[in-house]
Amino acid sequence: MALYESGLSTVEVAARLGIAPKTVRDRLHAAGIALRPARPRTRRTPDDQLDAAVLAASREPATQRQIADRLGLSTYQVRAILKRHELTGGPLIRQLRTRLARLHELELTDRQRDVIDLVVAQPCTHAAAARQLGISPSTIADDLKAALIRLQHADAAAAAARTAP
Repeated sequence: MALYESGLSTVEVAARLGIAPKTVRDRLHAAGIALRPARPRTRRTPDDQLDAAVLAASREPATQRQIADRLGLSTYQVRAILKRHELTGGPLIRQLRTRLARLHELELTDRQRDVIDLVVAQPCTHAAAARQLGISPSTIADDLKAALIRLQHADAAAAAARTAP
């Protein structure tokens, strides 16, 4: 209570005490202390370098939390940047989505192409794509993994061809 009344925000008090901001608000409310109005949020303009760093990290098999930790950001910030660049989804989906044009060059089965079209190109869930294609969600995941492996092999072969004399 003393920290909050000294001018710290509930988030700052929570950080100092190692508890959740909601816990601070609940305890202040229980003590009969009226909360100050929330500070207006300032809108930051997109930082091109920060966006580039997040986008580069999203090409790796890293979770949003891992990207956030590596770059010193919150997961909210990472998610907002990925959403702004239409790169939502888990690590596998993001890796495929960032290289979607390259996927079209690969030799894939018709079903794999359908899965990529539904889940990677369009924002469709595994379950919805599975219903539409008449297969199981685990088959969707298997096809996506297989496409990523083919993509990685093609990239490795291209890199080897560039370095060969």
